[in-house]
Amino acid sequence: MRHFVRLLIALPLFLLALAPRASAPVPAAASSAFTFNWMSDPTAPAIWTPGTANDWDVIANIDAPTDATGSMAAGHGPDCGPPPATHPITSLAESVYVCKNHMMTAIDGGGTAATTYGAVYFTPAQMLDWSSGTATLSWQVSTERLSARDWWAVNLTPFAQNLVLPLENFLPAYQGEPASGLELKIDQATCKSGGTGSYLRVSKVSFGGGDEITQNAACVEDSVAPSFKTRTPFQVELSSSHLKVYMPGTAAVWYDGPISLPFKQAVVQFSHHSYNPGKADNPDGSPGLPNTYHWSGVSISPSAPFTMLRPQQPVSLHEGRSPALTLAEPAPANAFLRFAAIGGIQVSTDGGKTFEAAKPQAAEMSAPERFTSYWSAIPAGVTSLVFRGQPNQFGQPWWVEDVAVWSNGAPAPGRAAVRAPAPSPSPSAGAKPAVGGITQGNEVLKPQTVGANASHAARTVATASGPTLTALWATVTRSGPFLPGFLAGLLLAALAIAGFVGWRQLQRRRRRTS
Repeated sequence: MRHFVRLLIALPLFLLALAPRASAPVPAAASSAFTFNWMSDPTAPAIWTPGTANDWDVIANIDAPTDATGSMAAGHGPDCGPPPATHPITSLAESVYVCKNHMMTAIDGGGTAATTYGAVYFTPAQMLDWSSGTATLSWQVSTERLSARDWWAVNLTPFAQNLVLPLENFLPAYQGEPASGLELKIDQATCKSGGTGSYLRVSKVSFGGGDEITQNAACVEDSVAPSFKTRTPFQVELSSSHLKVYMPGTAAVWYDGPISLPFKQAVVQFSHHSYNPGKADNPDGSPGLPNTYHWSGVSISPSAPFTMLRPQQPVSLHEGRSPALTLAEPAPANAFLRFAAIGGIQVSTDGGKTFEAAKPQAAEMSAPERFTSYWSAIPAGVTSLVFRGQPNQFGQPWWVEDVAVWSNGAPAPGRAAVRAPAPSPSPSAGAKPAVGGITQGNEVLKPQTVGANASHAARTVATASGPTLTALWATVTRSGPFLPGFLAGLLLAALAIAGFVGWRQLQRRRRRTS
């Protein structure tokens, strides 16, 4: 019997060894496309805070040391009721929020004489990559505008030259354009008979001035009706030799022709700008008001992911409010500390033991009274950041916003993207801080955990957890046709052995009785 037991054990192993290797699980190829929507349907406008690793970067800014924006009526009601319903906002924390499974930007750059420029920038941890052919960038945004001095833009910038706050140099804010790039900006033109309308101005940008290449001032309003409720697709197709900028499904094409850019991958920055909107008319001739833009459907294909670590932080850091910021994971090699600031800024990467002066990013201008973009190399392995500073030469207090660590290159294998948590309710909606939350001004800081209604991307990243029984079983069940055959073979082998054992037992009984 010992021989039969050994045979029973050995036969399945023999069958396993004979299994064809081609039917073993094959890892799926990583998708090169990035698609994203803000998936949350709160009962009140909810502040959007990106996740702490490889998600999005966002900054809402007034070009002055303040956490306030001008008081304005922002789109969607206090219960997220649809436009034309509105709700009041007064702080930068409330300027980026979610309702009805899409995101809104609302900012007033004309609240006081001292604050005449406001902007919101938001950037995914994915670059547009046309190094191997044509790449496509698309997004959806509302087309209703309430002032000619309130507009949106998209910047494509080489990774090492990106600015936190890129802006054309003749406007009274920030430090101008990056060293090179491509900019798309909604602007005004007399493209409608009897009035003005919106078109997309296309420009190559660089130090020393831009180069507008727009071919047509096709009017957005001639193709789609102005609307806060409808988000209209816009699209860019870019290769090493050709660029097309247009509104899919319509006759609106602003550029379709040759192009030569000194880079093949670009950081993608969406932005909303407000420059004293009350000084200009609405395109329909009514008095100008600060606008709300509604955003959704971001797509980048092919995309090149990069490491983006964004620690939990208040809206701003300054004297009396400069907590140690903790990164979600150690800074990788070739990482840069990125933020916007006023004043003389020093940073510690060793818990406050030593400090070094932060390095401003190369920009077109040098205006110390305006927010400057910083881009400082930091050592690999850093997990903590502490800031301190001095007022600038005009007596403005030091002020830091939007701290992040960026590194060019895909996140290390197993480094899962930490997506945004369920958005925090906007203070203007009457929400109270969650138990255990830290209140900083008008912003509630909570642990960055992925909520049930978290924002998500189509790209998924495997976690770094080890194998479990469930995972092993999933691997076996993904092994194609081998599993059913193996189980059938095992059953037949067991039946054969059982039959053979029974036959031997019968033979022994016959010998005893003979």
